[in-house]
Amino acid sequence: MAPFPKSFCPPALPDVVAAAYPDRTLLTVRAYIANRENATTATSYTSDGYSIQVTFVAAEPPGLSHICVHFPEDPELFMAPRVVATQGNLILLAVCIGSDPVELTIDNFIYSVDDSDGGGQAPPSLDLLPDPGHDISRACVGLVPSSRPGGTYSVVTLSPDDIGAMRFNLCVHHEKTGLWRTKTVYRKPSHADDGNHGLKPIIPFFPTKVIWLQGSTVAWVDIRRGVVLCDVLDDNKDPVADYIPLPEPLNGKNKEALESPGDPAFFRDVIGKQGSIKFVEMEYRYDPDFVPCGWKAVTRSWTVGSSEEGWRTDSVVDFTDVLENSAGMLSSLLCLEDSSSRSGGVLVGFKNVPLFSPTLCERDSVLYLMSKPNHRKAGGSVVAVDTSSNGYARGHDQPGPALERPNARS
Repeated sequence: MAPFPKSFCPPALPDVVAAAYPDRTLLTVRAYIANRENATTATSYTSDGYSIQVTFVAAEPPGLSHICVHFPEDPELFMAPRVVATQGNLILLAVCIGSDPVELTIDNFIYSVDDSDGGGQAPPSLDLLPDPGHDISRACVGLVPSSRPGGTYSVVTLSPDDIGAMRFNLCVHHEKTGLWRTKTVYRKPSHADDGNHGLKPIIPFFPTKVIWLQGSTVAWVDIRRGVVLCDVLDDNKDPVADYIPLPEPLNGKNKEALESPGDPAFFRDVIGKQGSIKFVEMEYRYDPDFVPCGWKAVTRSWTVGSSEEGWRTDSVVDFTDVLENSAGMLSSLLCLEDSSSRSGGVLVGFKNVPLFSPTLCERDSVLYLMSKPNHRKAGGSVVAVDTSSNGYARGHDQPGPALERPNARS
């Protein structure tokens, strides 16, 4: 196996490249193998001694930013480098070197840029993480930024230690010590676990993403069921994790989708935002021929540690409002009109090019949505919808590279 040819062809530089490292970006999961340098370029060495160079190519959202990775010695790569996790100015990047799947060298790096220390920008850095002895994936790893300028970061992973997900193995890497340490975390029983005693879990927990809330509190998200959160830097011998169930699905079709093998990220997302958990779910409407003809997006939030626990509805945005408030941008971007159709020029393109994969932003109320005419081909569009202003939208066409669900980092 080897990287796809497109991995060596990064997108053309955006029309508007941020003059400095922006305070928020949409970052593609795929990194590109290319020799590009700018003020964000950092260098290091792999565990096998190969030189590696990483550069951040920034675009203003909803344009997509990307990472370029360069290997001067040109080692054989099993696949293109990938972004595994992001948080603030921290990016966890995975690199697979070798051609034999049995003898691969998998290195994980922490790339950091624009870390202000009060006296100006610190230089970008690229740190090779020590081998944790287990796989690191988007479903299990989280990043804890420093609580003060110039401080150190932590990398954490969580994995269930029993099938009932009442006990977990928590592994923590401190930048200061350079070591991985493991402890056992017990999940606090809740009445959602058992209708009689609140002790025996009946639903397994399979995390799909990790979010940072505040301080050293990190949450692991099972997008189908709920969220497990704990203070990962708690010095207690037996730290305890809390469980918060996600809201019930909006309709029967979404419930069926959650019970099927398909990926719920098509219509759901969860992020951490200033000490709260923010959730979005999309509800699609269909005509009698089961063709999409509209949608609405509902955002909710749960404030961690609040005396008033529960999910609060923040916004309900309907496609018709977004279409009306976009001043023709959305129609143009999605090629909605077709006067020759039986529908009289309304929503024809949308039926073929729906918006999906909602991605929330940590800093504001913007919801990013993807659109791809053909899921098997390159290219597509990203639409930004402001859920606080009755669906004001702006979009960005992303030609060329394969468009995957991006990371919204801020």
